Amino acid sequence: MGGSDTAEYTIKKGKAMEELFRLASNYGFPMVVVGYLLLRLEPPFGNCKKVLTS
Repeated sequence: MGGSDTAEYTIKKGKAMEELFRLASNYGFPMVVVGYLLLRLEPPFGNCKKVLTS
């Protein structure tokens, strides 16, 4: 990772944090946490479904 790549990643991460704080202020912290967990856990549950149905 070069210097500019690191700076670009930091900017994207900063914008993501701003968006997270905006969502938390609009919808409430518990709703944001639940949404984040659903997005993070969806792929493993999809894999479990494939295993169980085959």
